[in-house]
Amino acid sequence: MRTQLDLNLVRVVFTFEQRPVADAQGEVIRGPKGQVQLVENKDRKEYIVFDAHKDAPKGFALKVAAKSKSFLVQVRVGTQVIKTKLGDIKEFPKMADAYAAGFKALEAIRTTGRNPNTIRREKQLDEYTLQQVFDYYTDYLTNERKPPAKPNSLMALEKAIKKFSPWLQRRVVDITTDEIKSRFKLLYKEAPTATEQAFRWASSAVDRKILNDKLAAASKGQLPAIIQNPFEILSLNNMYRDRKQLEEDYKKSRVRNPLKVMAGEGENISIFLNTLWDKRALRRTACDYLLLTLLWGCRKNEHAPLAWKEKLTADEVPVKSWVDVKAGEVFFYNTKNGQSHLLPLGPFVQKLLTDRQQWLAELQDEKPLGKRALFVFPAESPSSVSGHYSAPQEILKSIREDAGIEKLTMHDLRRTVGRICELLDFSDNMIRTILNHGSASVTARYTEAEWKRVKEHVERLEQEVIRRCPRMWNALRPLNVPPLELTAWEPKPLRNNMAKAIEEAAA
Repeated sequence: MRTQLDLNLVRVVFTFEQRPVADAQGEVIRGPKGQVQLVENKDRKEYIVFDAHKDAPKGFALKVAAKSKSFLVQVRVGTQVIKTKLGDIKEFPKMADAYAAGFKALEAIRTTGRNPNTIRREKQLDEYTLQQVFDYYTDYLTNERKPPAKPNSLMALEKAIKKFSPWLQRRVVDITTDEIKSRFKLLYKEAPTATEQAFRWASSAVDRKILNDKLAAASKGQLPAIIQNPFEILSLNNMYRDRKQLEEDYKKSRVRNPLKVMAGEGENISIFLNTLWDKRALRRTACDYLLLTLLWGCRKNEHAPLAWKEKLTADEVPVKSWVDVKAGEVFFYNTKNGQSHLLPLGPFVQKLLTDRQQWLAELQDEKPLGKRALFVFPAESPSSVSGHYSAPQEILKSIREDAGIEKLTMHDLRRTVGRICELLDFSDNMIRTILNHGSASVTARYTEAEWKRVKEHVERLEQEVIRRCPRMWNALRPLNVPPLELTAWEPKPLRNNMAKAIEEAAA
């Protein structure tokens, strides 16, 4: 259809509910006084009216859709018909303004033979700087990803971004693969692991942006401007270390130092456990915290906010970490990998936690704990903001030094659990379940039979750890479990060993 357009027709007369009537030649039919003949738009289809005004650009038209009205230009270039949107009618106060936009679009089409909107989108994509890509990725991790990235992950990303400071204001398409390889090699010499992590972050950020733009372009029947990630050159050239190389490097640099669990490798888990048990009289909460790290394979501070389930409201139970001693369950809410994790309690741990409840009740009678009473591991200071214990480094250092263990971190205790699981010939799937690796699902979804299998393996793990310290075994064993014969354990001159001090005072 075509007719001379004016602002009244554009803004008022032409609507989606009624459409103009055209004759056989496509001319809009008008009455004696120039009024446009309209009929009900029964088909509810959008329609286009081309402008026949002498001042209008070639192919200038009004498009009327269900929720908007816009101006466009449609022309043929060779065998191709190019239709480009100029904008919503609200963007043009006068018809002359819309005509000016139309002439500009026609000039772009004449010069390039392409849709100016496509060129504009491609230009925007090509002009993304590395900083803009990182900003987009950070926003995605924070506001779109479900669940959102943890604060520690965002901090790691911030550190990674700093390694690309010379490139942040450069367009991604201008960063060459040779530059990427050179900078990777340069930084790798100083910090291999941090460098690999940084470049993997960069590759993930660019990948995410490319995927987003591909989907946006595909929805409009277009091709994306950027289809290749230059950071992929590192994977293509095998410049990242594989698992075997990582393990070898970790051994050389002694980055990973789990406790030794086999006699042939100089077993030291027994010394660790005995030393911990010696110190328990002085620092009960701290020592129980470390022991359960070793029995549950927790990540750093993962079990710090554990609450007693019976002290939570029904609304809090699904969104808090808790222990239910009677039911024999521990629940870790929203862990590092974004999953919640439910594990059964073994009988030794149940005894430990039952004793903790009694001990905390006695402390409460002497001096109210306030909000700290909610937690399995209450903070030592009444002024603690969180209310729960969260600083095991001091006691770990003390135990490590007194036990003569050169290096040991909280995560090394988690790695020790993995080693013990392998020693016990647990399947890879069971190890993933116990350690809550990313590929495992929430254990609350297990069937009764599956839950029984998990419980059996948790109990075997628990027994394998605690048997290394007979005093601990005998103190925590269930009544139906026989005691172990005590080994000849003579505590070294321990620093701040209150247990030994108490024994000497009693003597």
